[in-house]
Amino acid sequence: MTTREWKIVGAAVLAVVLAVAAGWFWGWSGGRHAERELAGLRLQHHLMDARSRILAARVDLYRLNFGSATTNLEEAKARLEAAAGMLDREPDAERAAAVRSAIRAADEARRLAAKVDQAAQGPADRALADIQRAQR
Repeated sequence: MTTREWKIVGAAVLAVVLAVAAGWFWGWSGGRHAERELAGLRLQHHLMDARSRILAARVDLYRLNFGSATTNLEEAKARLEAAAGMLDREPDAERAAAVRSAIRAADEARRLAAKVDQAAQGPADRALADIQRAQR
């Protein structure tokens, strides 16, 4: 091969390496954005599921079905704890505090419902308000 041919081959190899590196970087940066979006959607899913469980518990309390209300409030607490774990990795302290407050309120409502006390409506309402604050 002549020097000219080596230069052409070298330029082609360099172009391929640069194209692969650029493609990898572009895909990597897009993947990080997609991961952040997915984490945000999972967080919203946990919060919405907790909210729906608390609303179901409130209906159960009105119907005097304390066993089902207790179960729904336990499930809501589990979803809120999962959301709190996700928020621990984010710098947003206000949202994390709102979720922690919702956990405490849901737990208090669960304890009252287990005691067959309709006063569980109050803590359930507070938990819903805290979830609303966390959702922004």
